Amino acid sequence: MPFSQFLKKADYLAFFISVVFFYIFYRIVFIKNGVSIFFILTIYSLLFLSICFKLEHIKYYFPKFSFFPVVTALSLWVLQVAFHPTPLANIASELTNTQILGMYNMNYLYGLPFVFLPCLLLISKYKVEHFFNMIVGFNLVYICFNCYLMFIKDYSRAHFFEHYNQIITYDFMMLGISSLVLLYSFYLHSILEKKYLAYCVLGSAVFAITLNLLHGTRGVWVIIPFLIIATAIFYRKSAKKFLIGFFMSIVLAAGFLSVNSDYIDQRLTAAYQDYTVIQDRSTQATSIGSRLIMWKTAVDHFESSPLVGVGIYQVAKHLCKMSQEGILAGSCLTHMHSIYFQELASRGIFGLAALLFSFLYPAFLFFKRWLVKPYSALRHLLTLSGIYTIGIVMLCGLTDFYFISNVSSTLYYLLVISLLTFIHREKPQVFE
Repeated sequence: MPFSQFLKKADYLAFFISVVFFYIFYRIVFIKNGVSIFFILTIYSLLFLSICFKLEHIKYYFPKFSFFPVVTALSLWVLQVAFHPTPLANIASELTNTQILGMYNMNYLYGLPFVFLPCLLLISKYKVEHFFNMIVGFNLVYICFNCYLMFIKDYSRAHFFEHYNQIITYDFMMLGISSLVLLYSFYLHSILEKKYLAYCVLGSAVFAITLNLLHGTRGVWVIIPFLIIATAIFYRKSAKKFLIGFFMSIVLAAGFLSVNSDYIDQRLTAAYQDYTVIQDRSTQATSIGSRLIMWKTAVDHFESSPLVGVGIYQVAKHLCKMSQEGILAGSCLTHMHSIYFQELASRGIFGLAALLFSFLYPAFLFFKRWLVKPYSALRHLLTLSGIYTIGIVMLCGLTDFYFISNVSSTLYYLLVISLLTFIHREKPQVFE
């Protein structure tokens, strides 16, 4: 079929993109991990590679920002392979979490197929509204799924860990998705004559975040003030009345949390006990105390090899040994519980620089577009969505290893590349 005819049927391509996005969001909401995501992303990349090369104005369809995942992924991979090759399986078998060694290398590579995503979005009829409506839909599914688990099956945090393991990463990802729903509600309020739909979307976003808080992931709690303050600052002039509704929903959420305070009280009590143990200089291993010890250990590793670090395996081996000696809480910890300290220790200053590039470069582009005049509700939505996504992931990474899951890595690159592409489609010259 001639390429010109294919473009006339670009709605089929939009449908295909929707299916891929649907599959990814489905796996996120229902806490499903697995290499099948990478397989599907690779397939769609290869499938349309030949089509993309037939395009005229290739610079438009392959903007510079589409290659930023390559810089981080390949830089970290080269550092690992060149300076710290992973030992053979029989040598690494002393670690109980041997499979995680592969995750620390592989998960950044999940950004590579997204190099082709801007091309697919630009030649298709896939709209911004399709993207955000799907996110809103899965946010509602998340609410139903978690209400079923928490209030019908009476799942505690321990049950989540038992059945799904990666509850911390799950909470981080869903907080990012719910925050985009929150921003979308402000956008709907600005363009719709009948405002009730915007208030419904707002309520679903706040309720989803409230359920997230009940999971007891303390790293999520730290980000809530950022969400509230940032939203108030960015919309203080353009949506004053809707902001009142936002704050009223926060009050209702606080009331809901107080009624179900057992979930939070347990985590607060555990945090206070950790603090008491640290103050007493006890040798008892605690969650907070273990993180402080690991971060100090990361600095020690960095000082011993500041440029390229000591390698993923050495970090994992050392932490596992400390766990088995009772210094750290856990049977065999293998990462620093911070993306920054993890890269600093395992791949040195070069690794940390590669990681920060994946945040700071797209953040610069979003801020650059945000400063462009005149004001546009759609531009405001897209730029703030990008800023919130990056900000949340960076904050989540302070206390845990966000990219330990291939699903979380996929989500980050999907959101950032998609949002940048929507902005590029609106005004291509802004990124030149």
